[in-house]
Amino acid sequence: MPNKWTIISVIGLCLLFIALQWNSFNAPFERDEGSYAYGAWLMTQNRVPYVDTFEHKPPLIYLPYLLAFFIDAAALWPVRLLAFLSFALTVGLVGLTAGREFGQRAGLIAMWLAVPMVMFPPLTPHAANTEKFMILPLMGLVAIYVFSRGKPGSWPWFWAAVCGMAAILYKPIAVFAVLFVFVVWLVESWKERRSARETTANILFASGGAGLTFVLVMGYFLARGAGPAFWEQAVEFNRYYLASAGGLTFDFLFRHLGNFVRYWPALIFLLFWILVKRPKRAWFYLGLLTVSLATIFNTPYGHYYIMLMPIWAIISAISLDSLVGQISLSLKRPAWGGWLAFILMFLTLGSMLWPVRDWFILSPQEITARSYGMLNPFVEAPLVARKVAELTVPGDRVFVAGSEPEILYYAKRLAPSRQTNMYALMIDHPKALFYQKELISDLEKRPPKIIVWSRSPLSWLARQSSPRLVFAYLDKLLSERYDLVGGSIRQFASAYWQEPLKKKTYASCGLKVYKLKKRFDAGRGRL
Repeated sequence: MPNKWTIISVIGLCLLFIALQWNSFNAPFERDEGSYAYGAWLMTQNRVPYVDTFEHKPPLIYLPYLLAFFIDAAALWPVRLLAFLSFALTVGLVGLTAGREFGQRAGLIAMWLAVPMVMFPPLTPHAANTEKFMILPLMGLVAIYVFSRGKPGSWPWFWAAVCGMAAILYKPIAVFAVLFVFVVWLVESWKERRSARETTANILFASGGAGLTFVLVMGYFLARGAGPAFWEQAVEFNRYYLASAGGLTFDFLFRHLGNFVRYWPALIFLLFWILVKRPKRAWFYLGLLTVSLATIFNTPYGHYYIMLMPIWAIISAISLDSLVGQISLSLKRPAWGGWLAFILMFLTLGSMLWPVRDWFILSPQEITARSYGMLNPFVEAPLVARKVAELTVPGDRVFVAGSEPEILYYAKRLAPSRQTNMYALMIDHPKALFYQKELISDLEKRPPKIIVWSRSPLSWLARQSSPRLVFAYLDKLLSERYDLVGGSIRQFASAYWQEPLKKKTYASCGLKVYKLKKRFDAGRGRL
């Protein structure tokens, strides 16, 4: 039975968990969330992601968004609630894993640290992104390994592989972390028993778990003929997308490390402490952290670092627990260990939360505005989508000239092309011009009733070398066949609709809405 201090600690942890996330449930979607939501909505319309929309992420992320759609199709909070619950389970696994390896006190400390670490504002953690969901099966894999290590039986390998493949199918950046756990487990198992039969059985069970998970997740898409499109987008295009970051660089790593050093000096000290003291079994978590960091260090995006946080929380908890033991031993007061742990953890949490305290009282719109800045039109997207819905009927096609599929989801309107993400048309890769021609052909075949033009450069990411065919085509298309209706005027965390647009507010207009002229609309039909 847990003692009263454990119960109080868990209650306090729940309150902290809610306090750091309560104001983000209704924050407007960013473009990745919009892409997942639009893809999930397509599935309810008897259509298929990868075939009917261009998506370079693996398919498991559509599951929570599909479930959220059936909870409340008009609300933002359902998928954020699912991300909240997924994160809560992750924190529970962090505590169980650290507790199993290093004792109950370390487990509680790890849980307390994991919450603000994942919710660190520079990581843009309020979105229901792939990393927020991915860390649950990834920690599930680690927990199964920890609780089954040294025991006979192959079924744990099966379930661990289910978790590992699920993590990869949320986001492939998990692949090397998953392999690290299995390689360590395999080596340890062989050293303990040196049984070729048992090792073969473990590998077969793990292969079966991974294969079954892959088939169950991919089966729907493969059965609907999305296999070739999935390979084209999630495999071939991803190679070019990753290369578009500019090659190998440590600049982004140093930028993120600068944030960690600035905001988390206590955790940096704890990391150095564990490297000096090297408690037993700490090597596994340090190795897992190193492998994970080596996978993502080249990315400019902070949310990739969410993958590191559960493991770093365990490392910090091990270190803090070791520090408490060292201080108690030096003072010759072992009975003070509990109070010392509480004081040090409180000071550590305080040092982490105080610099970002103002985030906890922001409105949902303010969270989005501060996280993504003025150049991203996420705040005004719901406003524009409502206007688009007013100007159209469900059978009408809507084209968003920019990478803002959240507008399509809000309005519940189909795009005339699978090219709903302009990045695929702009980055330097051999098929960029082909994709532009494909989009132009689709727009000619299915003229959209409405075109929404995103004026943000972040919605296009056009490069010096980017083909310009689509820009010339859209300029001519809009001038000849469409009328400008109005646009959204951004004011940091709010926006208002202006119709018609005025010259003095034009510079503040993030999204412009055009409507097909009547003479072109007549007899157009709806496909």
